[in-house]
Amino acid sequence: MEISKLLLATDGSANARRALETAAGLATPTGASVSLVHAITDGPVANELLEWARLEHGVDTRADTQPATAHSPGFGRLGVPHHTNTTQITRQARSALGEAILTDASRTLANLGVTVANTYMEEGDPAEVIAEATRTEAPSITVLGTRGMGPVRGVMMGSVAHKVLGMHETPTLIVP
Repeated sequence: MEISKLLLATDGSANARRALETAAGLATPTGASVSLVHAITDGPVANELLEWARLEHGVDTRADTQPATAHSPGFGRLGVPHHTNTTQITRQARSALGEAILTDASRTLANLGVTVANTYMEEGDPAEVIAEATRTEAPSITVLGTRGMGPVRGVMMGSVAHKVLGMHETPTLIVP
């Protein structure tokens, strides 16, 4: 299989960072371009990720009035937060956070010598957003990280990776 274009899904998590490094490793030898996709979702966001976005990208991360109570996945090089270490944020802040995540990923890829062709950011179910970007971009391969929950727990939890695998026919590399 010749790789000419990759689609990389990113949410700012440590697993997405590993997927980015893997995508860069695949793109570099062939000169393939990478398109990035990020889904804006509801729910709590890790306070560490909000602090990163505020400090590194000037994102206004003011919280909504209600505190978060649900568990959220780990983000970036920032560790895995517990449910008491998350915050509900406004839709505008989520959008700005998504832009910061895409900017950071684009900058990292450029520093690794990889061309970023396009970036996509949509609100909705991450698997559906990734599937739509895959249909639009028609990449040679889609790359995304996984939280490594295992196949049984992942299916029960409805993992994004499992959903993506079932939603399109493009070769997909899931990076643990």
